[in-house]
Amino acid sequence: MGRKNRTRGASPGESRAYAMKAFEFLESSRVDLAEERFNAASRSAIHADVSAADAVLAHAAGKVDIASDHAAAIALMRTCLGEAFPATAQRQIAGLLSMKNEVEYGQRVASEVRARTLVDQSERFVAWANRTIEESSGSGHRR
Repeated sequence: MGRKNRTRGASPGESRAYAMKAFEFLESSRVDLAEERFNAASRSAIHADVSAADAVLAHAAGKVDIASDHAAAIALMRTCLGEAFPATAQRQIAGLLSMKNEVEYGQRVASEVRARTLVDQSERFVAWANRTIEESSGSGHRR
């Protein structure tokens, strides 16, 4: 059985809400990292990216992915954003999402190195998402 991208409509207000969630999760990941809570930092970094992806999709396409497989959001972003979704941003979110099940459900405890890597990737992806939303807001692409 093949996976289907499932979506629902989303408004500009939802884009702002998702962007705020991404910011809060990213801030939590930084605090948890500083406090040496590496599992929590890793989980928050992943959720920051999920929220940032939803913010971009809601803003640029007026929809968000609702599939239980969060990696489907990457394919949807490729479809909706095309060349505006650079390879570096794709690698950053793919790297985090590939760790989601291990971080949330696996028995392995996150190391400091792994947590720092995930937080760094998340910082870069969330920054890209914010720039993408800001740039398209100024050029009339907002929905």
